[in-house]
Amino acid sequence: MSIEWLFCSEQEATLKDVVEVEKKFGIKFPIDYIDCILENPEGYPSLNAFDYGKVKGAAFNHLLSFNQQEIDYLVQVRENIEDRLIDRVYPFADTPGGDYLCFDYRTNEENPSIVYWDHELAYEDPEKGLFFVANTFTELLSKLYNDEE
Repeated sequence: MSIEWLFCSEQEATLKDVVEVEKKFGIKFPIDYIDCILENPEGYPSLNAFDYGKVKGAAFNHLLSFNQQEIDYLVQVRENIEDRLIDRVYPFADTPGGDYLCFDYRTNEENPSIVYWDHELAYEDPEKGLFFVANTFTELLSKLYNDEE
């Protein structure tokens, strides 16, 4: 079953917007992610559940925005949580419970892995708030399923 992206923003993300955020963060986003957000800005995946570690059915809510006027603008989101987030980890999607899916550049600058950031655990210890999900953005998308199945 393939993913349909729902409720995408009317305001498209541009390559210029992406490059601007990359400069602010000092990173390069993976190409598969860039392709996805340019095509589906702020989209919600139709298949929105995934598993990681011992957790089954975690929810992928939607892709964060590249529009500076939006409340879920990537740079603003990172600034809001950076006191509980480890360096070289950048949120790109949220969950319904206030957690985030993030790119983790700590071990690989070229190909960041995907981690789940748990906001409650991160209050106690930012390192213990991160959980490995996938090696790449494409792998994350391939793990998504309909939680009603």
